[in-house]
Amino acid sequence: MPPRSHNGAEVDVTGRGNDGLIPIMKKISLSLLLSIAGLAAGCGGHNLFSAPVGVNLHAQSGDVSSGTITQDKMIINQSGNPYATFLAAARAKFGKDPSDVGVGGLTLVLGAGSTGVTLLEQVFTGQVDVLFWMQPGSGNSFSVGHVVNPTGIGPVNLNVDFDSSKVTGLDHAALMTGNFRVVIRGSAAGGFALGSANADLQNTFTFNAAQ
Repeated sequence: MPPRSHNGAEVDVTGRGNDGLIPIMKKISLSLLLSIAGLAAGCGGHNLFSAPVGVNLHAQSGDVSSGTITQDKMIINQSGNPYATFLAAARAKFGKDPSDVGVGGLTLVLGAGSTGVTLLEQVFTGQVDVLFWMQPGSGNSFSVGHVVNPTGIGPVNLNVDFDSSKVTGLDHAALMTGNFRVVIRGSAAGGFALGSANADLQNTFTFNAAQ
């Protein structure tokens, strides 16, 4: 999360104790204290590793079913397997496998390889959802993020919904090995199904690995 600004209020520590000693410091800036605390928490020290991972999904006009676009891909089938690279980098930092993976951010871009559409509003209307689908496996799905009426080419920031504490058992094992599918789903914009468009939907996740 972006750090919050502070108002620079001060804490007065000039009061004398019963022994009459004069304090070494008269005032400590509250903003400084909070900034230091926030820096320590935000960096996470050796307990957190973050990196972006891109997953490209492709939607064609002919893919629309009952007015809905749904596309998915095994995350490890993305070219170059960046998710495996992310997990390996986290393992190298921690000296062991990470214990959990969360999502700190998610963006959507209409890629330059798209044809027949130049804006996201020509592809989707209404709410667009991104999910992790544990398939093969349990078949359970977990909401990762959503956005309503995305416009332009992006990057569009999605509201992150993912809560890794709800991913347990075999589903958690799948999350930690990349044995799941990334899904994008939303209502097709008017006219998308009638043309011969091909939308290159570039999803970029900011993954956070915990030690």
